[in-house]
Amino acid sequence: MNEITRLLAPPTADKAPFPPDSRYHGLPLLRMELPDGREVACVGRRFLPSLDNYERIAVHEVQGADRLDLLAAQYFADPEQGWRLPEANGVRDPRTLLTEAGSRIAIAVASTLTTGG
Repeated sequence: MNEITRLLAPPTADKAPFPPDSRYHGLPLLRMELPDGREVACVGRRFLPSLDNYERIAVHEVQGADRLDLLAAQYFADPEQGWRLPEANGVRDPRTLLTEAGSRIAIAVASTLTTGG
């Protein structure tokens, strides 16, 4: 099995040890052997839910001092959930989500989670 096939393989019984509120929860823990014989573990590929699968809970107008962690604390009561904001807005680079003051972003949660494929 080549590396690409292995990364895209369905989850195995071996799961990565992340808490339920982590974006990596439920993903497979893959093991690979390096050319020198050492084995390393890595988390399998995570596929994002379609934007249609997000439930909007609010709309936020971006202010100059906004930060992902502060918005996550405000809307999700957990500053470590800032990763949800770019994903819910279809933004790949989180640094770009809050750059334009006055723009409006969706505060949303995925209604279905996609793990491993």
